[in-house]
Amino acid sequence: MNPLRTEYIVVVKISSPFCNSVKTFNNLLTANAEVTVKGSKLIHKDFEVDYDIRQSDLEDKDLRFFHLRFTCSHLQDIDKFDELLKAIRTIAYKTDGQVKILWDDIAFHYSIKSYPLVNEIENLMRRLIIQFMLTTVGVDWDKEALPKDLKDNIKKKKGGDNAMTSILHETDFIQLADCLFKPYFTKETDLLYKQLEKANDISELKLDELREFIPKSNWARYFSALVDCDDNFLNKRWSELYDLRCLVAHNNFLRKSDYERIVVLIRDIKPKLQKAIDNLDKITVPEQEKENLAENVVVNINVVYGEFIVWWRIVEDELERLITPLVSEEQKRRYPPTIMISLLTNKKVLDDELAEQIKLLSRLRNYMIHGRHESPDNEVVGTIRQNIDLIKEVTGRLRAL
Repeated sequence: MNPLRTEYIVVVKISSPFCNSVKTFNNLLTANAEVTVKGSKLIHKDFEVDYDIRQSDLEDKDLRFFHLRFTCSHLQDIDKFDELLKAIRTIAYKTDGQVKILWDDIAFHYSIKSYPLVNEIENLMRRLIIQFMLTTVGVDWDKEALPKDLKDNIKKKKGGDNAMTSILHETDFIQLADCLFKPYFTKETDLLYKQLEKANDISELKLDELREFIPKSNWARYFSALVDCDDNFLNKRWSELYDLRCLVAHNNFLRKSDYERIVVLIRDIKPKLQKAIDNLDKITVPEQEKENLAENVVVNINVVYGEFIVWWRIVEDELERLITPLVSEEQKRRYPPTIMISLLTNKKVLDDELAEQIKLLSRLRNYMIHGRHESPDNEVVGTIRQNIDLIKEVTGRLRAL
């Protein structure tokens, strides 16, 4: 990996008595006894990084900006680098300065490490559900046992009434858990009310029949006796993993603690899912419900998808870097990539050719994230690889701006 780079904008009031120049800002940093600035080097404790600082003022807004850039040469020093950056942020906050993150290779590093882990566990869950439905429960399982609100949600999507494999390909990460862990009724509650209305005495009600009205999840019905955990154990962890997965997918700043939590959650979840897959043949269901369908219907997202998404996140970061001097922080948070591309094109920051290339890449990204998750054939993989070459070229051009 290339050297780790982190860039901040520290915003202070021009009217503030603190930080009226680069020199006084550096003096402020060195007020911390563990920080030393020596020319283009900044030292925290015994750890040294390359350091660059530049100042610009927006007098009509009474704002002064200090653009800080830190570069760590070696990946093995990432923890020391993170500690140094925390110290810098702490000093800035104590002077009522606002710290805006322009670039964060530490978060990028942990996102890259997290992506294949999250991708693998999502595909393992998808495999379990598809194989469970197709080879064990039967082709009509979705009509009988799928949670109603999930089924209704799926039907709204294109292809929602197709085969179950299509349904699972249209199902979002968090909804996959509903297929296994969300309780549902197998009998309408109206039937229960009718039984209660007809009964003149408690002895006329049969306990076993009443129990059939208790909502249970598919995990409780089919897997809890085979896997040593209940549905709540897995559902809580899957929900937490979903929140962290969103940080990775939407390019929010992922910290080391987030990555470590992802590892722990997957360590808890993965063996349970694998054991469920290994024990599918032990689930007893009526023979007529079974269908001898091959496991090869399981779709696994190809690794080239992951590589493209990682590069797309770099493109989004570069667009945000370029648009930062042009808009307020509040506006930047509301701007999707398409708006940023248009604004940067209107401001002549991007030429028309580069803008069109980024729009093409954006459409491909949206298809991969929100479209059907099909396993690509060789022709499609080749096309994606060509776009990875393009996105690398686009990234290089953006970085040069």
